[in-house]
Amino acid sequence: MARSMFWFSVHLIVYSIVLVVLVVVNSVVAPERPWFLLIVFGWCGLVICHAHRLLGGRSVSSRTRSRNHHVNGHDIYERAHPVT
Repeated sequence: MARSMFWFSVHLIVYSIVLVVLVVVNSVVAPERPWFLLIVFGWCGLVICHAHRLLGGRSVSSRTRSRNHHVNGHDIYERAHPVT
């Protein structure tokens, strides 16, 4: 968990630094067009996904895999191939 938290912190720090750089570049190059917002919101979605995984959230694929491989608490493979 500590290692995951470290990498999440790195992710947030890099996100913050890049955000500041993008705002400065955008204000110098094209202040009338806030193109940096596309990157900010897109990357923010990735940061949110990272935080969700860090806090114990399960992905849809793992829930589907769990539901599809277990029926009534038994592994489908075990039901199809009983041990004799």
